[in-house]
Order: sequence, then structure tokens, then C-alpha cells
Amino acid sequence: MAVFRISPQDGVDPEEAAAAVAGGQPMFDLGDAAGVMMELTACRREHGGLYIRLMAFDNAKGWESIRMSFILNRPAEEPGFGLVRSEGPGRQLHYTLRGYAAHRPAGERYGPPTEGA
Repeated sequence: MAVFRISPQDGVDPEEAAAAVAGGQPMFDLGDAAGVMMELTACRREHGGLYIRLMAFDNAKGWESIRMSFILNRPAEEPGFGLVRSEGPGRQLHYTLRGYAAHRPAGERYGPPTEGA
């Protein structure tokens, strides 16, 4: 299990975001969840206003993939998405997702930077 600290909506530079991904160390063969909970508490303390996702990797033969994934923390305000429906040729329907944040100017899309981000 590894704890990664990153938010796609916090408006950071992609290079800074890539460096933030390496925030936690993999935790293999855990007997109990105390270590994970300590990492999660530290992550919430440092990045409490951002998205926090926890993923559990199973290295058992035949699986070798992520078995569980949870979003454990969300920002207080999320811009969200809108569904736009349009009609094409032959009355074919087309659906498009548009982020509400894109309606605001680039410098104002995600609000002021949060402390610790």
C-alpha cells in the first residue's frame, strides 16, 4: 500500500505535482492498518484542503493490481461538471462534459492557494 499526495485541481505546476506524487512510501505485507492510518493523518494535516486518494495494491500471483481505491478527502468547494446534450445528424445525441471551473478566467478557476499546498 502506498499513500500519494496530489490533487489535479489544486492549480500547481505539473512538475511540482509529479514531485508530490512521491509523498508516501509503499507499505508491503502489513499486519494491521496502523501504519496506513498514520500516513493518512500526516497527509490530511499537510494537504487537508485537497483531494486525497488511498489505493491498496495486491501483489498476489494472478492479481498484481490495485484491488481497492478510495477518495478519503475532498476540498470544501468543488467546481463540478455539467452535462451538455446536443443533437447531431439523424437525431443522434451527443453528450459533452464541461467543467464549471472553465467558465472562470485561468487565474481564478481554483480559488486562492491553500496553506501547505
